[in-house]
Amino acid sequence: MHERNPEFDAEDYVHIRALQHYAFCPRRAALIHIECLWHDDAATTVGSQLHERIDETGTDVRSGVRVVRSMTLTSHALRVKGIADMVELWADRSVAGGFRPVPVEVKKGKRKSPFSDRVQLSAQALCLEEMYGVHIAKGAIFHAESHRREPVEITDALRNATIEAAAQVHELFATSGLPKGVDDRRKCNQCSMLPLCMPEAMNAGRAATKHLLALARGDNE
Repeated sequence: MHERNPEFDAEDYVHIRALQHYAFCPRRAALIHIECLWHDDAATTVGSQLHERIDETGTDVRSGVRVVRSMTLTSHALRVKGIADMVELWADRSVAGGFRPVPVEVKKGKRKSPFSDRVQLSAQALCLEEMYGVHIAKGAIFHAESHRREPVEITDALRNATIEAAAQVHELFATSGLPKGVDDRRKCNQCSMLPLCMPEAMNAGRAATKHLLALARGDNE
């Protein structure tokens, strides 16, 4: 039995990363942020090493754009907080302060980002909108392996999904519940938390793994 994480009280602000974890899998979010569990695999280790290189706070100028690394973000409307890998400040005389912020999230991969990463980026954009008092129409995800920058439009649909995710995360943390597993073997196979979520599956064959996934979903209840 694990103690509930006191950092995420129902009245507190939750971390932006929790929204990403929830959008990927609510059970993963609960294991990490409520049960305070974590399990590294090769992918998460590479990701941690990548962020160790980029997380040093500071500011520089690239091609006339001011870049702020590891900027602290907060949204009082969503009651979320977090750190943006990078925020680009583009000169824009039409907004107060003369700069329009653009969040840039760094990921280790080389392909198009999953929806959960877009929710994370959208949450950063909503924080920046509240902090700077400007509308943010786009952000970007930089894929370190391919050195590819993926533009992400902050659409109304993505905004609404992010707002809903924040509300659901607050509700989840208030109840301290552990959601059922997802019905998606692809997600489970790429999730570093699988050994802690369903430890028996790591030593079982495909049939047993399928059975465990059914149990996690509550099919036999």
